[in-house]
Amino acid sequence: MQEARKKTCLVLAPRSQIASHAALFERMAQAQGLERTQMAAGNDRAKSILQADLVLADVSGNEPEILYYVGVAHTFGKRVFLVSDTLDGLPFDIASSRVWLVDATSDNRDILQAMEQFLSVPYAIGPVRIFLGKFAFFGENLIKWRFFAFLLDALLMLLLLGLVLLLVVHGGQATLMGRVDFLLQSLRGGPGDTTGELVQTIVIFAGYAVVAYFALSTWLLRATFGQYAMGLRVVQTDYRRATFGQCAGRAALLVVVLITWGAAFLWAIRGPGYRAAHDALSGTIVVRRHAF
Repeated sequence: MQEARKKTCLVLAPRSQIASHAALFERMAQAQGLERTQMAAGNDRAKSILQADLVLADVSGNEPEILYYVGVAHTFGKRVFLVSDTLDGLPFDIASSRVWLVDATSDNRDILQAMEQFLSVPYAIGPVRIFLGKFAFFGENLIKWRFFAFLLDALLMLLLLGLVLLLVVHGGQATLMGRVDFLLQSLRGGPGDTTGELVQTIVIFAGYAVVAYFALSTWLLRATFGQYAMGLRVVQTDYRRATFGQCAGRAALLVVVLITWGAAFLWAIRGPGYRAAHDALSGTIVVRRHAF
């Protein structure tokens, strides 16, 4: 029986690579069971890139040769994991991708976690599509954590709405269940029912408040409170902070999730980049806290 081929990672590094970076590369390869390979000589260099399952590149110092072969790897559609000793002075095309900063004084566990996440996801877009306005991104199946985050946000919204309704419209009821029943009856009130109109007005404004909550929280905090509690963040597909327009559009597009009874949200289970419909349409992606 033929033995399965071991996956390889092509290492692109400066000739005088920092010792801590070389040690980190070795740990990363061992942790993921990858066989490290080096760039071949002469005309076989392109072949080395084509045959590699992953390209692990150290762009410290902005060495032209390393940057050139990173560009070749991106053009071939290879998955490239970038590290550096500084984020200052990176070329604009490299800076648009995710570059991990190596800290020589720490164990760089966040980079090891990011590497594991990077390899666990089968979907990626290379920066060769920059002419389409798209940058590199990868996603992770976070549907469970996103669902719990949504439940927390929904619970918070319901509690606030219930508190407002109970304080504003009491109907002379002594018990909590009596007030709830009164509010439900008020929502179904006919023309001329001032209490029913008040309750309906409050509910309508609550809808606007929910959209504002999702838009402002993801813009200011990069996450709703539920997502923040679950260790999630909302960012652009190149890991920059999402703009207010994207956050507002994303919040408004939650209507798509509601009218499809959650089907547009469940798309995140298998959709490209594990993004829900409102993620894809707003140009955002949900990632773990350590992924940006």
